[in-house]
Formats: sequence, C-alpha cells, structure tokens
Amino acid sequence: MEIALRTDVGRRRKVNQDYTGRAYNLDNNLLLVVADGMGGHSSGDFASSSAVNMLTSEFEKTSFKSVDEVKEWLYTNLLAINEYIYNYSREEVSYYGMGTTLVAVIFYENELIFVNVGDSRLYIINNGKICQVSEDQTFVHSLYRAGYLNEEEAHNHPRRNVLLFAIGTEKNLQMQIDTFSADCDYVLLCSDGLYNMVEDNEILEIVNEAGIDLETKVDRLIETANRNGGIDNIAIILVEVRL
Repeated sequence: MEIALRTDVGRRRKVNQDYTGRAYNLDNNLLLVVADGMGGHSSGDFASSSAVNMLTSEFEKTSFKSVDEVKEWLYTNLLAINEYIYNYSREEVSYYGMGTTLVAVIFYENELIFVNVGDSRLYIINNGKICQVSEDQTFVHSLYRAGYLNEEEAHNHPRRNVLLFAIGTEKNLQMQIDTFSADCDYVLLCSDGLYNMVEDNEILEIVNEAGIDLETKVDRLIETANRNGGIDNIAIILVEVRL
C-alpha cells in the first residue's frame, strides 16, 4: 500500500481551511481523514484541524476486535468532536458558526470502514472505473435523491454546496457510516475543491495514468483543479491499495 496526501490553498482563497491526517493504531490499522473547514477569520482552519487531530490522536490508542467495534468507535468519537467544536464556538464569539466537513476511512482486515459528514468525498477506483461511495449531505443532493432534480440539474445547481450537516454547527449530528471491500486499486479522499473543478472521468484518467508515481498523480490533480479555476482549497489523499 502506498499513500500520498496534500492540501493546496487554490487560486482564490487566502487561507487554507482544508486539513488531512493519517494515523496507525496499536494493531497497525490505518486511518485517513480529510476535513474542509468553514467560518470566518481562522475559525474554519481551527475546526478542520481540531477534528482531524482529535480523531487521529484517539485512533492511535485503539485496538479493534470487529467491524462493529470500528463503527461504534467512529460514531462515538465524531459525536465527541462535534460537541467540542460546537461548545468552543459558543464560548469564543469570533469562532461562532464555525464547522467542518469530515470524511475518514479505516483499513481493517479486508474491509474499509468509512464515516462521512458534509460533502467531502470518498471514491474507490477499480478496474478502470471510479465510484463515489460517500453520499453528499447537501440540500441539492437531497432534492436529487427525492427525484426533484436530475443529475445534470443537481450538478449545476447554484445551491449545490449548501450543507445539511457539518461537524460543530449544531448540537445534533447525523453521519453516514458504512463498509466496503478493500479489494480495489485506489482509494481517494478529497474536498469539494477537487471534484467541483475536475470531473470524475478526468480524475480517473489522471489516477490511472501509467508510468508516474502516486505523488505526481496528486500533484496533477491539484494542478488540474487550479487550472480549471481553483476557486476553493483542495485536499487530497490518494491510496494505491493494489500494488
């Protein structure tokens, strides 16, 4: 397994509020995390970095006996992180309203267990195909799921980035937790700064390009996002699972 991770401020923003992290636990299981912060001044950066650092530091202490234990750990820790960021934003007026998306995946035996809050994404790439396995927690995606919008309308909707849920913005938190097989070629975690600028088929083409290493593939994804506008921060973790 090979891992490359990077964030980039993009071409329009002055502050990078995207954050990535990785950690290994007592059994050498791997955790990868991407978070995309929101809020004025430095509050978005604080929210995303706090969420990632809290999750990775707690993960390093763990040892799991089952997939259900992993899921329960993710659920419990995201609730705790949400409570911390929410309470902090109420105590410090300049941080009021801050929050962060978060997508994380744990490699456990032959399974990948992931959690998602917001609209950062988890993709698997296998046999020349790319598949988004996380589900965007956005207003527009809820309309698409309900049949009010088709795929093209959802993709071009002016409110497509309006979140239904984020860590730290409300007392209550809803999250997606699921599993899928680790039998794949690549795993990609990213913020919307990538997928809003680079279509899935172009992501697939870059990742599957032969003769370049993983770091170069990540660099090319970021270069492409910036060339296409770079309107937001960009966070990417790319894992080559099957070497």
